[in-house]
Formats: sequence, C-alpha cells, structure tokens
Amino acid sequence: MGFFVTLFMTLSYFSYSQITIDDVGDNWRKNVIESLENIKKNDSQKYEILLSVCSHISFWNGDYSTIDDSATIVISQKDMKLNLINNISAVLVHESYHLWVIKLKFQHEKRVEELLAYIYEQDFLSKISNVEYYLLNHIDNMIEYYK
Repeated sequence: MGFFVTLFMTLSYFSYSQITIDDVGDNWRKNVIESLENIKKNDSQKYEILLSVCSHISFWNGDYSTIDDSATIVISQKDMKLNLINNISAVLVHESYHLWVIKLKFQHEKRVEELLAYIYEQDFLSKISNVEYYLLNHIDNMIEYYK
C-alpha cells in the first residue's frame, strides 16, 4: 500500500516536471499550478506552447512580471498578491509569448513584440467565460498604448 501512495505522490509532483515552479510560500506555487490548469482547460494550444518554451517559473518583488532568460517566467509579487487565477494565467500566457519569440528567433522591435504579446494574451482571455472585466479593460488599454 505504501508503494502506491509514494507512486501517486511522485506522479502528482512530476505532473509539471517540465516546469519547475519555485515554492516561496503563501500558496503561490499552488496558484501557479491552478493557473496552468486554467490555461490547459481554456486554450490547449497556448498551454502546449507554454510547456515548450518555459522550464522555470519564479517570483520577484518588481512591479511587472517578466522573463529572466530564454526559459524562465518571473511573476511579480504585485501580480501574485491579486490572487486571481485568470490574472496569473494571463501573465503566464503573455510572458510565454516573449519566450516563444526568443525560441523562434523572431526579430521584432520591442514595441511591436509587446503589442503582439498583449494581442496573444487577449485571445487567451477571450476564451474564458466570465473573465474579470478589468483584465480585458487593461489589455485593451495596453494594446491601444502599444499601437
């Protein structure tokens, strides 16, 4: 019996073995896992792209989420403290676009790349029923800003 419990726990742990998620407390790792499930459920194509370009998710005290290298998404404390799965999902989708650009070696002007990342994020959020209005409003504002 103990073997099966250990096996189950090991399989659960490795369900996101392709992505290492830092465990810094405050249930942040759990919220990121829920956000990954949210992406998988609502847009399997963006989920697969995320898995193909991201190997590590970490956190920092900066104002904005970003990428740290060619395979790491760094979520801001500000985004995590909102504690909204759709927001964290949007962050992961948005930042995975930047990693995808690096992986494919696209040459975009930074402003154009940011605009395309917001359009990519908007497409994802449009697939979620009852998504928070302020998330869509924020994306609309950012798209307008980067045009």
